[in-house]
Amino acid sequence: SRGDLLVLLSETENRLGNLAAGKTALDEALVLTAKGSASRVVALQLAAWTAINDGDADEGVRLSRQAVSEAEAVDAVTRVNALGDLGQVLGRVGRLEEARPAMERAVDEARRNGFPMFVIFGEADLGMLDLRNGAYESAQRTLASGLARLRELGVRHYPYEVEVLTGLGWSRLGLGQRDEARRSFSELLELVTSTHHRLHPDLLGAMTAMALAADPSDFARAARLLGAVATLTEDAEFEGFLRSSDDELKRRFEQLLINGLGEATYAAHRAAGTWMSAEEAIEQARSLAAS
Repeated sequence: SRGDLLVLLSETENRLGNLAAGKTALDEALVLTAKGSASRVVALQLAAWTAINDGDADEGVRLSRQAVSEAEAVDAVTRVNALGDLGQVLGRVGRLEEARPAMERAVDEARRNGFPMFVIFGEADLGMLDLRNGAYESAQRTLASGLARLRELGVRHYPYEVEVLTGLGWSRLGLGQRDEARRSFSELLELVTSTHHRLHPDLLGAMTAMALAADPSDFARAARLLGAVATLTEDAEFEGFLRSSDDELKRRFEQLLINGLGEATYAAHRAAGTWMSAEEAIEQARSLAAS
């Protein structure tokens, strides 16, 4: 149906970073998809994330819960997926105590129904929750195990790999393992640049992560890269898309750069980086990975 096609179009446009086009397709899909259908559930999930990216956390949670409710009438795969997505939504808006039960229920239902991929995805969500709670060792163990299992299955799943490589990098950085963190973020950067051949929110996130994991001898170049990313994000109007529950982690690790350089020096280098092009910023990120 046209509604089903519009849901697919919205997902595709969002993956490409064409957020306005994705929202236009989604608005029409929400009108045309049939209640109780798999496409309708996906449309509600997309609408939830759109609301969150627009700064309306309560509406995002409401839509995600509606997706879970409507998924009950579809099938087990749709229900498990909707539950996992609800856990991610709750985690994204900082409602961590509500997020864990939703994630655990999704993993339990995936195991009961024999959906190994959903078990892997759900455990990754729980690892990311540990990360946001500051349980870096547990997060690193869970995320590394999940990524290894996925690769043993010979499966490539871009969104999962982006999430897990990001989480692995943050957990290693939290443990003070800067070299290992850069290796994770370097793998993330290459995955993103090989997938997207234009500016994309995932690319900006990867460059930010690489800057924050820089060797202390590279803090000045890292500050310039952060300045470049901030300008590129603003110019591309990706600010809402990039708001996430990782923000507290980013602030924590950015403070280490500020402390290392001094506030005035940090601000000066960050301002100097605002003139970089996207291509120059990518090369700067890669050079930090090699240090």
